[in-house]
Amino acid sequence: MTKFTYRGAMHNKLCKNAKGNKPFGFTGYISAALIAAALTPLADASSNMKKIKLWDSINSLTSIRTLQKKDVESTFGVRLRILAKRNEIVFYSSPTISLAEGGSIDSIDFRVKNGSDPSSFLLVNLAGTCFLLADVRKLYNFDSISPPGAHAQNPTTSYSMKTEFGTANFLFSYGAEKECLTAVSLNFSG
Repeated sequence: MTKFTYRGAMHNKLCKNAKGNKPFGFTGYISAALIAAALTPLADASSNMKKIKLWDSINSLTSIRTLQKKDVESTFGVRLRILAKRNEIVFYSSPTISLAEGGSIDSIDFRVKNGSDPSSFLLVNLAGTCFLLADVRKLYNFDSISPPGAHAQNPTTSYSMKTEFGTANFLFSYGAEKECLTAVSLNFSG
């Protein structure tokens, strides 16, 4: 019989009897393992073995009629955590996610309305690599371009396109040597 070993204070507290010196039997070890697993925080992307393909993820999400939390979690392989609830809107965020193309998704900002209006908004912030505007244009046909605001702190140019159930916006750095993709936002209009 293999003995479960967990190196942590929680295991030491859970696997001792009331006198504090004798471990519980085999059932105690299994209980300690289950409790320790339940108390372990969710892994961040640095420990993710599977790297996400950005373009496959975007294409998959734009084909969904009503984007929900479970869709975002399954597409990116992470659990979203609630940041806030305001009125009818729930705000979620994610840990960093490694990309197969290089770099990472620095964070995901997902907002969804509760109730009868299933509108949602997804913002994917990128870091660590440069997806050039010319390369992204080969993948997507943009409908419109919005220049950066006059007093923007981190100016971006937004390239937009209609999707089956909303709009996709690709934000590129402005004024830099290279126009690199900094974020992708998806708006779903329930």
